[in-house]
Amino acid sequence: MLGSIHMLTGAAIGKVSGDFALVIPVAFLSHFVLDLIPHMDPETPKDFWKLGISKKNAWEILFKSLEPLVGIAIILSFSFTASSELGSVIFWGAFFAAIPDVVEFLGRLLKSRLVISFFEYAHSSLEGPRWWYTQWVIGGVALVVLLTC
Repeated sequence: MLGSIHMLTGAAIGKVSGDFALVIPVAFLSHFVLDLIPHMDPETPKDFWKLGISKKNAWEILFKSLEPLVGIAIILSFSFTASSELGSVIFWGAFFAAIPDVVEFLGRLLKSRLVISFFEYAHSSLEGPRWWYTQWVIGGVALVVLLTC
């Protein structure tokens, strides 16, 4: 699932719950629930972890880098336009929903076999067709919740 979709979902959970103690575990667990839904992700180029950025993979790396920044910008706009308490819950919902991706990235960067094995197992449970639209539907629902509730 795209990072921005995880963040939007966590923010929507924060807005609906309005409860800081509840949003942390629910947003965190929502990450794994969303990853169980068949979806298509842009793959990290196989040579990236060995060679870094090259002409061959530059556009893919650019997308994978900018996409979460767009999500962060959207979340910050909702956080700052809500009341201070609700804005804080929205922000932390988005933050905790995105944490597993940060842990996975750091685990791969540091070559942690335990972290890599965990996330490869979690992502390998997906079988069947994968579609882009599942992410956009989930993100759209989260945006509607953020805009209307």
